[in-house]
Amino acid sequence: MRDSYLSYAIKLIKEGKFLDLFKQIYKFFAIPISHSLNKSFCGPIHGILAVNYDCNQRCKMCDLFNRPLEYKRKNIDKLNTNEMLKIIDDFAYIGTSGIGFTGGEPILRKDIYELIIYAKSRGLFTHMSSNGMEINLDVAKKLINAGLDAISFSLDGATEATHDFIRGVNGSFRKVINAVQSCKKARKELGKGFVIISVCVINGKNIDEVIDLVDVAIEAGVDKVSFSPVHDIGSMKKDRETLNDLRVDKETLDKVAKVVEKLIEIKKKRKIIDNNIAYLKLFRRAFENKDLPFPCYAGYVTIGVDAYGNIFPCFGWMETNHKIGNIRNISLREFWVSNGIKEARKAIKKCRACYWNNQTELTLAFSLKNLFRTR
Repeated sequence: MRDSYLSYAIKLIKEGKFLDLFKQIYKFFAIPISHSLNKSFCGPIHGILAVNYDCNQRCKMCDLFNRPLEYKRKNIDKLNTNEMLKIIDDFAYIGTSGIGFTGGEPILRKDIYELIIYAKSRGLFTHMSSNGMEINLDVAKKLINAGLDAISFSLDGATEATHDFIRGVNGSFRKVINAVQSCKKARKELGKGFVIISVCVINGKNIDEVIDLVDVAIEAGVDKVSFSPVHDIGSMKKDRETLNDLRVDKETLDKVAKVVEKLIEIKKKRKIIDNNIAYLKLFRRAFENKDLPFPCYAGYVTIGVDAYGNIFPCFGWMETNHKIGNIRNISLREFWVSNGIKEARKAIKKCRACYWNNQTELTLAFSLKNLFRTR
């Protein structure tokens, strides 16, 4: 996703939108200062909008699909379209660079196209995370015409057996490959389109397939391949039996070092790997369940809202359901400058719990000293 935002910056230059480009450049100076002074001088880079928690997969490292039933029992409804549009307005108002539509599986939300169109009308970069189960050529064209700038597909194995096992649904490997191919075909037919990315959560089950997965993803038609390490956060509790097959044991740690080294080699030669090298070098630490070695920038570079109005500083806290507010009580634009987020940011600086790819890479991007510490 890092390169997706970079391509967006290049697009701004080509379109002559230099004021918008200046606003993004300004953030690279304003965010570190904001983090140091515990006061926001600009909007976040990445706005997270979890449009639902409904999902048609049952991944072993996630239990977000359980939340709709939990909220139903509490008689709490999802936000309607107008409420979602208001949140997008607020993302734009506070100066967010882009919105990542996520879930659950966001394509299951019927008004998703309307939300993307509106986000684009407000000048926001738009990205979607999908499992690919529902995306065919027609859906891909609708997403492109809605203005989606980038789409990420979860691809967790180089083989059908491994991917389907991790994602918990038979046939899901074939569907995600078909989804990527449909997006590539739609892009060709329309003469325009989004960046296509595959995302893999590296774990003990797929560690031997990671390098082959790069080739599988390229052959399917992706532009970039991204990786993230499996680690205990959020729904990933150490007593969950479903995670036993995904954990990286001591014997596998040596494989991690070799795989990371190979990924770095591929990145230097082919530029297909979306991750930052400094981030890749953190993977062994993540697999060892060690704390992140530097302060997190969540709450400055990221802010998120879910389908029930809950506000989170990052996706990691969304995974743990660690709410810091709700837009039904206070608007996002008001919360961004409130005492509530100031207190949350103090706690976030002490948080070292996650190595979520976008969050950690954004933290690295805005702190040069962190970049050097991971080399």
